[in-house]
Amino acid sequence: MEETEEQSDAQQSDLSLKKGNHKGDSFRLHIVTWNVATADPPDDVSLLLHLNSPKSPDLYVIGLQEVYSGPLRFVSDIVFDDPWSHLFMSTLAPLSYVKVSSIRMQGLLLLFFSKMEHVPFIRDIQATYTRTGIFGYWGNKGGVSIRLSFYGHMLCFLNCHLAAHMKYATERVDEFEYIMDTQMFNCTKAPRIIDHRLVFWFGDLNFRIQDHGMHFVRSCINNQTYSLLWSQDQLTMMKKKEQLLQEFEEGPLDFKPTYKFDLNSDTYDSSGKKRKPAWTDRILWRLQPKASPPDESSEDVSTQEPTQDLYTSKMEYSISDHKPVIGIFSLEVSLRKMYEIPLVRLRAEGDWSADIDAMVVYSPLQPFPSSSWDWIGLYMVGFTSMSDYITYTWVKDDEVAFNEELMQVYVSKEEIPVRGGECVLCYYSSALQCIIGISEPFKVSIKEIIVSLKSSAPSVCLSPIYRLCIMSRWRNHDITHCFLSCCFEAQILIFWPLPWSQSQWVSAVLQLCDSWALTSFRSQGHCSLTLAGIWMAYVKRQHRRVCCSSVRPPQQLQHTFVLTLQPFFYGPYFDGF
Repeated sequence: MEETEEQSDAQQSDLSLKKGNHKGDSFRLHIVTWNVATADPPDDVSLLLHLNSPKSPDLYVIGLQEVYSGPLRFVSDIVFDDPWSHLFMSTLAPLSYVKVSSIRMQGLLLLFFSKMEHVPFIRDIQATYTRTGIFGYWGNKGGVSIRLSFYGHMLCFLNCHLAAHMKYATERVDEFEYIMDTQMFNCTKAPRIIDHRLVFWFGDLNFRIQDHGMHFVRSCINNQTYSLLWSQDQLTMMKKKEQLLQEFEEGPLDFKPTYKFDLNSDTYDSSGKKRKPAWTDRILWRLQPKASPPDESSEDVSTQEPTQDLYTSKMEYSISDHKPVIGIFSLEVSLRKMYEIPLVRLRAEGDWSADIDAMVVYSPLQPFPSSSWDWIGLYMVGFTSMSDYITYTWVKDDEVAFNEELMQVYVSKEEIPVRGGECVLCYYSSALQCIIGISEPFKVSIKEIIVSLKSSAPSVCLSPIYRLCIMSRWRNHDITHCFLSCCFEAQILIFWPLPWSQSQWVSAVLQLCDSWALTSFRSQGHCSLTLAGIWMAYVKRQHRRVCCSSVRPPQQLQHTFVLTLQPFFYGPYFDGF
């Protein structure tokens, strides 16, 4: 602390951060809960996320229930991002939101997004789950949670799907209490959910409206006299009897009950069952009664009660028999004892391109448990998640110079992307399991991609070299298509930018086959140049898993020329084939 406060004015200006001078700040939190009833995601979620609002959230927390988890889809979702996660990541990443953590248990999915500026201050991230389905072994019901330290305050987010049907209100409470009691975290100051400074509980809690008849309920809905139904809402009734529930707050239910609707309509259940409408989908919160110290300080901290700015359903979405519910909160937090300086400052040294080796310079700003497993990742601006790096370098293995204040880490030119673009560097701490420093954006120069044809036979020299310069910028950084073709002793290296279609790729291959260099090569008698197959490597960096697929080329290309695949990116989450 004292060392930080004694830094020079120039260094403070460079950091653009000061510590201990603010009396308070407001963080905006946007929570979504939605039972999607196994439906595929809609084309657009802008209304759900309030993307046109003048006040953008600092954090997005999205809890889904009944995400489709059939055997084939579930396996593919392990390899790839599931369609819902992909939709939210692709929507939020261009707005500088990063997926910090996620957890899935069958149909239950919980996603946590943060503005990139907050990422170095989100630490001690852990996630867990509890099954409460058939005999406690099936995960169709239960809870998934993510806990973390946000600027020193311990927060926990719990997404639940509890037992269905009118008569099981008590069972729902029992399941909730079981989840609260059994979920444990490896954190001495907050080992249980209840120990966290602030807990948000949401999901398809399945509480119904009892006693009132169908006609009265629908009449109140049509007249928007929702308050007449509150007294018979099961969750409201159970809160009067259960001590744990009384500790949770909820905003007024001033919106239509969110269940049950006919699909693709705003009409309540018209089937033979004619289920009574109910507020099954809820968002509640609990502020710990007694203030606890932040994760990295032993001093007191005061946290004001969250202010709920909005609590409503989004009737515009009709792909499910549930309507999504959103809650927007302002978290007024005293910053007197919260850290505002990241643990590490880092920057790219000099010019970066795939033509020359590069250097990363970093300096620790505060003590932290460094490890030989720490790494620095290179990310495109607008990256979606921590695993969405282009390349990485191990900090200790590639360290070339250091002193007490400044370290230099070497990056080989072979690891730098040829396509160039705006990039950032992120320092990942293995001990803390999070990113603890992010550089300012910098430019990586584009390199021409050269397609060269050379025979290994010393008597043969092919010229001219066929050049293919691809200047198109690759916008989707989750995937890379990479081709390495081998034709006896000839080697052709081609990178395919994502905007190209398969037909454009085939046209480029045909153009290459018709080039003077290949004609000359063919005339030397080394091979007959027609294509037997095009193999595509669809490289997905997700939890050490890779999936490959193949497609057949047009009939006129099928003969003797074979293309084989070569992975392009490597890293701690992707180690190649």
